[in-house]
Amino acid sequence: MNYIVFDLEWNQPYANDISFMKRAKMALAGEIIQIGAVKVNSKKEITDSFHRLIKPQVYNWIHDSIHEVIHVDYKDLLSGVPFEQAAREFLDWCGEDWYFFTWGNQ
Repeated sequence: MNYIVFDLEWNQPYANDISFMKRAKMALAGEIIQIGAVKVNSKKEITDSFHRLIKPQVYNWIHDSIHEVIHVDYKDLLSGVPFEQAAREFLDWCGEDWYFFTWGNQ
């Protein structure tokens, strides 16, 4: 049994971009830019870890508040992989026998 604790980091638009998104009828309020996770055994010991930066497809900058939290610049994200690849690699890394755990109020 694998317990997987994971965290997704999202980029978000600036307030003036939200009004543009409404006018353009875009529904994307955020974009996943990072996946991080650890596997934990029944003794609560970390047995493996996973980390991927994701190359943005929608926002061509990183919001200041996101930069403050994850300390990643937009140029760092340019070396990331496409979301589809990151998600596939993450699910492969998870294996077949797992429970997901995450945290946050968002």
